[in-house]
Amino acid sequence: VKEALEIVGKAPSFKDELWMSTSFECKSCFPRLGEYESLAIPTWFYGHEPPTAFATHIAKFFDNSIREDTILTEAYGGLIYMPGSAGTLQEIFQEAVQDHYVCFGYPSPMVFVGEDYWNKEVPVIPFVDYMIKSGHYKNLLINVVDSADDIVKSIVDFKKIYDSKYKK
Repeated sequence: VKEALEIVGKAPSFKDELWMSTSFECKSCFPRLGEYESLAIPTWFYGHEPPTAFATHIAKFFDNSIREDTILTEAYGGLIYMPGSAGTLQEIFQEAVQDHYVCFGYPSPMVFVGEDYWNKEVPVIPFVDYMIKSGHYKNLLINVVDSADDIVKSIVDFKKIYDSKYKK
């Protein structure tokens, strides 16, 4: 993961000129990636976000609400939230509702990357913490991190919770 992040870190945003070429460079360094299937569901609705070069399949939805619901429903292994805009905030609270009601038999882990961003700049975490403490939200699996290692550790730790509580 560290080596892959170093490669794509040269152009971390789709707005960077080398974004696509660094993605293909990363794929060539890890040929086993071709052994796995993955699905990209880019934001065609807004038209400014291209699909990832890592996907083996690309879906196109013409109704953004169905796209959002599909992403959140299929992401049972966890969601990693990077700093974003209105659409990201919508996804956070839509996922919180699905997890609260355990709509699909298990909550999906939610990992927020950027402690300052999610605690101060866009204070989602203090609000969600309040909602959990006051009993308005239940069953949420949340962690806020600043490093790639902590992202991986969070997902692994959440898997242990899932296996002990939800796996049948």
